[in-house]
Amino acid sequence: MTDTNVPSVDVIRTGTDVPDSARSSLVLRAGPLTVELDSGNLRYIRIGGVEVLRALAFLVRDENWGTYTPHIDDLRVEERADGFSVEYRARCERGGQSLTYHARIHGTADGSLTFEGDVHAHTDFLTARTGFVVLHPLKGVVGAPVKVEHVDGRIATSRFPQRIDPVQPFRDIRALAHEVAPGVWANVRMEGDTFEMEDHRNWTDASFKTYVRPLALPWPYMLAAGSDTSQRVSLKLEGALEAVPQAASGGDVEVTVGRASTHAMPEIGLGVPAEESLLRVHLA
Repeated sequence: MTDTNVPSVDVIRTGTDVPDSARSSLVLRAGPLTVELDSGNLRYIRIGGVEVLRALAFLVRDENWGTYTPHIDDLRVEERADGFSVEYRARCERGGQSLTYHARIHGTADGSLTFEGDVHAHTDFLTARTGFVVLHPLKGVVGAPVKVEHVDGRIATSRFPQRIDPVQPFRDIRALAHEVAPGVWANVRMEGDTFEMEDHRNWTDASFKTYVRPLALPWPYMLAAGSDTSQRVSLKLEGALEAVPQAASGGDVEVTVGRASTHAMPEIGLGVPAEESLLRVHLA
């Protein structure tokens, strides 16, 4: 007899039973801006030779934090001399629940970028997060100054964490700005909800993750049938773009295997909720 209360191996490993789809990517350009379009979301957002954002994605996650693989329809990509546009509709369905979202992405010759997502819930839809996730890279960002605009309009000057921060370094975020070259600032504005940041290095990811809906609010939460919500993330550059270094031409990469390191790995702990500590699952 199968114990239906025990999660499947796929849920344990990835948080969902939905299989991952094969990826195909396309590099898009607008002035000094380059982005990689990957399954409807953006990766490796660069200005010249500088990675400004590691990723900008609109995600729908189920009540167990599993990320849906949306079915994308009517994908339209337009590449022009002065920029690019991407538009598509995506559908997420599971267990009698259904929502769709309309995505629009625009890049312009001055290096500006916008990504909009309009959600319609066709049924009551239980989710742990539906909306944007913004990843800042570590290189040139760790310990660097950042201007934080809060949802109430306050602007504070701080720094990205140098050491791994176990809690949210910034909360109630409307916009984040950091210097990508001397005198050139990248301002990322997030609208439609309240955002907060976590130090993604806690999960061995090389980024700072800014996401929608604060974790202090209850989750999972319900998107009511018939409801509509909209979010928007924009990137704008401020300063003389001539100061931004240009991307180096590609070349061979050489990897050399050297002697074994004499450094010891640090002690690593694993946090498990008390109610789950007795659950024993053997992975195949």
